[in-house]
Amino acid sequence: MGGQDTIYKLVADDILGALDKGVIPWVQPWSTEGGKLLSQRNAFTNRLYTGSNVFALYIAGHSDPRWATFNSIVKAGGRVRKGAKSRAVIMWKFVESEDRDNPGKFRTVPILRYYRVINIEDTEGLDLPSNKQPARAAGFDPIVEAETIANNYHGPTVSHDGGARAYYRSDSDSIHLPPKYTFNDAGGYYGTLFHELSHSTGHKSRLDRLQGNGPFGSCGYGREELIAEFSAAYLSATAGIDGRTIDNPAAYIASWKRTIRADMRCVVVAAGRAQKSADYVLGLNQ
Repeated sequence: MGGQDTIYKLVADDILGALDKGVIPWVQPWSTEGGKLLSQRNAFTNRLYTGSNVFALYIAGHSDPRWATFNSIVKAGGRVRKGAKSRAVIMWKFVESEDRDNPGKFRTVPILRYYRVINIEDTEGLDLPSNKQPARAAGFDPIVEAETIANNYHGPTVSHDGGARAYYRSDSDSIHLPPKYTFNDAGGYYGTLFHELSHSTGHKSRLDRLQGNGPFGSCGYGREELIAEFSAAYLSATAGIDGRTIDNPAAYIASWKRTIRADMRCVVVAAGRAQKSADYVLGLNQ
């Protein structure tokens, strides 16, 4: 335990860490399999977390919204996987304290405390009910034009096994998305799919754009994110999707700002490469 300033910093660092990565913690075009933002809860009591704890846990990106302390996991016969990352959650504890100015009289004083919790996905051996939710029958209506673009592009494999994340892996040339039914709308799904398809055009077997982009936060990394976002916008327009339905301003805002400030040419260059990316997906320049 540290002082209250230390605790506030722990919370702020979690949120700032997400914003520094370009993620707005409370916005995603999909909801996690275990429920939406407000489903973060204790694994054993089902008590929901509140306040800043909700965001601090949600941005960890787990499909399962259940959390528990190390001690409670061990007590229940479970184990924590090696390398698991804990998250800090805060709580107010109210204690009786004697009033210094009025000896013999007591007052209630709130004291801020925190403890560490671990997501259930990072544990083994616990006897807990499954957190999988059944697919919603009316949760997804395909957009024919968007489906045609995606199906006609002979690119990477696309799997809906990403849990709470959407990403492209260049080493396996594969795209991993959350299940379709977890997206808030079809436009959000196709906008996300087009974003990842656009990343895949940079593979060495295609436009060979991904080599040397650099680590997260670098100009090269930010430029690639701009390319993918612009390319997705082109593809969405081609599919006739209203920009508002696929607009995900949460994606990489902080990174974009750093990138553009570092190189004023970046927008023009990224837009040009994005056009090539979109044309490649559409089969116009192969």
